[in-house]
Amino acid sequence: MPLPVVLREMLALPTAPFVESAVLTYIRERCASFAHVRLRADRCGNLLAHYRNKPHDVPGLVFTAHTDHPGFVARRMLDDTTLLADFRGWVEPQYFIGTGVRFFSHGRWVRGTVTKIAKPGALHSLTGRTAPPKQLAISIRSPIEPNAAGMWDLPNPTLRGERVYARACDDIAGCASMIALLERLSGKKARADVYCLFTRAEEVGFVGAIGAAREKTLPRKLPIIAIETSKALPGARIGDG
Repeated sequence: MPLPVVLREMLALPTAPFVESAVLTYIRERCASFAHVRLRADRCGNLLAHYRNKPHDVPGLVFTAHTDHPGFVARRMLDDTTLLADFRGWVEPQYFIGTGVRFFSHGRWVRGTVTKIAKPGALHSLTGRTAPPKQLAISIRSPIEPNAAGMWDLPNPTLRGERVYARACDDIAGCASMIALLERLSGKKARADVYCLFTRAEEVGFVGAIGAAREKTLPRKLPIIAIETSKALPGARIGDG
């Protein structure tokens, strides 16, 4: 069975905290074709899609997922083949030097390799763990425009058995599931009252989600289901909800 179209297309998009424009544009374009769906942005740049069709006594429900993934953001070219980039999110420091990356710049992917940590992350005294580097030097094949999103140079999305492999499942797969939900509700003209909140910059401290709470983006007193595509952790097993 091939990957569903929405999942395949969204998992191929570039994204990183605060540079999620490709994902946000895709959401806008898809939602524009869905009947009974209204889409709006709040002041923090989050997108809220609202499906409402003859709900009557059907209770409202909210789903939410975030549009970013740990990644790189281009700062400036240091010379013709060296890019200075920030890293936003959490990845263990040992995975950076010598690792292949790709930036989406001027409408295409450009590959490179992390060569140097320009600004290391801080040591967390409470946990004894060192944060990821804040800035890195990257050997790049051609110039990159400022603020371009960069990601690990991993293969395009693929399905192997029952597992999906991609550059950014967390949490683009969650966003894709909400688009698929809206598409199904719209196609079936279902009686329902459903909100889908797409939040920004989760990987650097739930910035979009906190902004949505402060802006009162969502109606109050509705149950919220947060869709998170992450590994299992102690106390948070896959399937526990």
